[in-house]
Amino acid sequence: MDWLDLSSTLGLIATAVLSFNLLLGILLSTAYRRSPLWKRMPAPVKKVSLDDLHNWTAYVALALALAHPVVLLADKTLRYRVTDIVLPVSAPHQPVWTVLGSVALYALIVVIVTTQKVVKRRLGFRAWKNIHLISYGTAVLFVVHGIFMDPELKDRPVDWLDGEKLISEICGLLLIAATFVRWRHYMRKTGAISILAILFYTQAGYYGQFVIQQWVLKEEAREAWIGALPDRCFFRVRLTDVNAAGHWEEEGKECWYNNHLYDVVRRKTIGGTVWLYCMDDVREANLIRQSGEMTHANQGQPDKKAGHSLSLQIGDWLAQTISFRLDRPPVPAGYHQGYRAQSLSVGYPDLVIPPPKA
Repeated sequence: MDWLDLSSTLGLIATAVLSFNLLLGILLSTAYRRSPLWKRMPAPVKKVSLDDLHNWTAYVALALALAHPVVLLADKTLRYRVTDIVLPVSAPHQPVWTVLGSVALYALIVVIVTTQKVVKRRLGFRAWKNIHLISYGTAVLFVVHGIFMDPELKDRPVDWLDGEKLISEICGLLLIAATFVRWRHYMRKTGAISILAILFYTQAGYYGQFVIQQWVLKEEAREAWIGALPDRCFFRVRLTDVNAAGHWEEEGKECWYNNHLYDVVRRKTIGGTVWLYCMDDVREANLIRQSGEMTHANQGQPDKKAGHSLSLQIGDWLAQTISFRLDRPPVPAGYHQGYRAQSLSVGYPDLVIPPPKA
């Protein structure tokens, strides 16, 4: 057995031990002692401490994973250097799959270091639990590395029926099956919580969509209201003055002038001079407040706050610009159960909605 064969063997054993370790971890995360299958186990098996076995298999897997690339340095014909082991982005053979193997090794080191009692106590259970979930990804990377790496380092395509590849494939299938079973157990345990979470999410989503649509409608109404205001409501400034003494925040829409940020509502050319009709936030707020006060006063509700003044004022503006004509409805001639319908003597006059206040 040469150094390359020894490295391949160590890698396969590390994959198998790590898969067994992950299966133990999944078992420990469940109430396995209450399982009927566990109760039927022989007494010597039930006396084994699965926690200690889980910890020691992790240490063995880490030792094997560390020795797997290190022994390659002893074979000079492979042209591996220490940097190719630590950071294998420029490894002489299959650098992509080699990088995945290195990432899996570093993740395994992180999981084992954070599991030590001193570190675990300082991290807290929740942080430790989240870090410990890296184990699933670590096992997957080990399996992928073992499947796609050429054991002879000749960059050959994958032989899926090769004996060494079958070991990695079986480990991968076992991990997928165990993860699925663990997920089902978790879903049964937290089924009610999941349903409540889904209901809360859907209701919150509906409310959020309603809030967004309401905001969009208000913005469209505000822009339509501002666009219908007469020129005297705006601050008027020449375009050349803005270009000389100010600057544009957004070309053609927002500009800074005299330390004020203005929204450009419209522009007009008068006598060859381009005039900008602008409005800042303060002027807009004052116009909305004054318009709301006038609207409430006209409706005989001067004591109410101007919380919806913009909507009411827009309604008044629409009423002043839109009129409706109601024509006389057609009355069919003829008899209906012995009664002859009579024609209306007068028509409906033109109406303007709402009628003007006295």
